[in-house]
Amino acid sequence: MAYYLDFNRHTGHLAGTWTWTNGSASVTEAASDGDATKMAVGDYVRMSDGTQWYKVASVVNDDSFTITPVFQQATHTDDANVSMWSDISEANYGTTTLLAAAHINWYTTDTARSAGHILYVRANQTHVVAGIDIPFDESGSIDSYISIIGCDSVTNDPWGDASDVKPIFNFSNTLFEFILNGDKFWWIEKLDFRNSADTAGLFYVQTSAGIQFVDCNFGENTTAVPALGISGAIITLDGCAFSNSIAHSVYQVGGNITLIDCTLDAGASGSTYGLYNNNGVTRMIGGSIAVTNSFSTDDIQVLGSGICYLRNVDLRASPDITVAVAYADGIFCEDYDATFESQMTYFYEGTITRATASPRAGGADSYAVMLSNANCGLLSPLILGNKMRGFAAIWATKDVEINVAIYACVKTAWDSALGATETYARFSYLSNAATAARTEVQSTETISNVAETWTALTSGNITPLQTGWVYVWAYLAEFEDATEEVWVDIKPVVTTV
Repeated sequence: MAYYLDFNRHTGHLAGTWTWTNGSASVTEAASDGDATKMAVGDYVRMSDGTQWYKVASVVNDDSFTITPVFQQATHTDDANVSMWSDISEANYGTTTLLAAAHINWYTTDTARSAGHILYVRANQTHVVAGIDIPFDESGSIDSYISIIGCDSVTNDPWGDASDVKPIFNFSNTLFEFILNGDKFWWIEKLDFRNSADTAGLFYVQTSAGIQFVDCNFGENTTAVPALGISGAIITLDGCAFSNSIAHSVYQVGGNITLIDCTLDAGASGSTYGLYNNNGVTRMIGGSIAVTNSFSTDDIQVLGSGICYLRNVDLRASPDITVAVAYADGIFCEDYDATFESQMTYFYEGTITRATASPRAGGADSYAVMLSNANCGLLSPLILGNKMRGFAAIWATKDVEINVAIYACVKTAWDSALGATETYARFSYLSNAATAARTEVQSTETISNVAETWTALTSGNITPLQTGWVYVWAYLAEFEDATEEVWVDIKPVVTTV
């Protein structure tokens, strides 16, 4: 079922000359010419030239009523007989453009929603929602969303406005926000969310699932709060833009989010973080981060047990990307900086990059560049390879003795040559004929300290007792300075003994 929201549409006017007082819930008519008793609790009212609709909280008499929230704008006495009234008891209220609702809360909160309901919001209008939260209190279904869609000139234009200006919802720097808490399967499209001072975020999504944001804008804050706050939620953002959040564009604690072709920019006013992930899973496909305006702290930061995957994301030169704690899983970048086949991985202990300039003769056409940092050491090594499956897997036949080697070298000589416990390989193979038990062995060779002199790091002779995969990892457990690299040829060499 379709519903409609139009800031300018109203049922009629209130008789009399009404005074609206900043910070007060009471609206009064001094000349005893009012007719407020025609209204009911739950209706909406506003000044004739006002920027915000208010819900009627009580009707005292013809010359006095109260509103929620308290009046947010400057004290003002309206002209006679022009204050606006939206009567929610009108037959078919909200169901046509001619009977459009006045306030977003009528749809999200005041009335019951069901799967398949769609609210169309008229294009090129600004809805000030200062002093009040916009909570959602129903869920769609696994087969059908509940939707809020901003109108445009092509797909949804029931008013015939021919406008592509997204409707704006502006909290006017008050401590309030949109809230999805435990609600599921909402589709939110072509809306512009602005200027909250709520520390949880301009739009806050908590323990919700199946939430889709499409072509929405977030930001334009004047207080340092997140544009989008996420806590334990599963959401997708497609074609959305973030700017001028002042604090974080996306602030994620737990949960699982996917961004597709989104733009995260600090904006002219500046912002501290782009993507911030604490204990969550983030996937970003396409789009850009900080290409025009850089973030003052980090373009991307992962901490807790967070993990972030980027594919074909455009980044600024020398982006600020941080894995802040040792137990975070890292930031994995495929087609790094929107460059085909450029790979980059960030860990707490350093970075691993794909390079092709000087491959090993007879090896792969690319190699991994391991660059450690001051967090790297014997007990906190930089590791090349998935924690479960390594960076290479060799299919081995049971009862066949083999020796597996990977080759590594230093880019330039280290001041102190790396020992066998500082650069090494590990190999995992099936070692029980009846179970899936595995044994890991570690190389014992010391790599050459001569630049680009490849050294084999070997498993020694091993005999898998079941046919299956042998997994391979490479470790760097030393940091000297920010220029010292270890290169690893990603093509293992297997010799049958």
